[in-house]
Amino acid sequence: MKKMIMAALLLLALMGCGNEPAQEEQEATEASAEQATLDVPDPISAAFAAQFPAATDVKWEMEDATVYEAEFTENGVKRSASYAADGTWQETETTIKAEALPDAVQKAISAGFAGYTLKEAEELSTPSGMMYEVELEQGKSTQEVVFSADGAQVRSKAEEAEEGGEKEE
Repeated sequence: MKKMIMAALLLLALMGCGNEPAQEEQEATEASAEQATLDVPDPISAAFAAQFPAATDVKWEMEDATVYEAEFTENGVKRSASYAADGTWQETETTIKAEALPDAVQKAISAGFAGYTLKEAEELSTPSGMMYEVELEQGKSTQEVVFSADGAQVRSKAEEAEEGGEKEE
């Protein structure tokens, strides 16, 4: 009897362990299905197709309640583009190497964020011109900072890893 109970417990334990990957796979499939079913308004689809005719692997998501973001590949380069609900283009982000940042931006980072490590750099093409967004880390603190091409700080957002909160500055 003890052997049967032990065998049953062992079988239950093994079955429980095997469900985690299946559950993760199901969640990933549901997330993909949610993205695939996002109803992108016609003005946004038309604006995107006109602006990025060579885009492939396009995935749409809601950046917030009124902004649609397309993540895509264009000529081998990963990008994202954001549009307002009426189809107005807001920005295009392209990941770049730190060395590709303008000298003025690199100097502004060195002067204003000594002790921070540069984790990511992006070129932001916007209706008002070219800007650069960087993600800087120091310990558990992360800063997302946007600079103009001349090195002027446009905006920043602090994120605390422990608290998970964000603070616009």
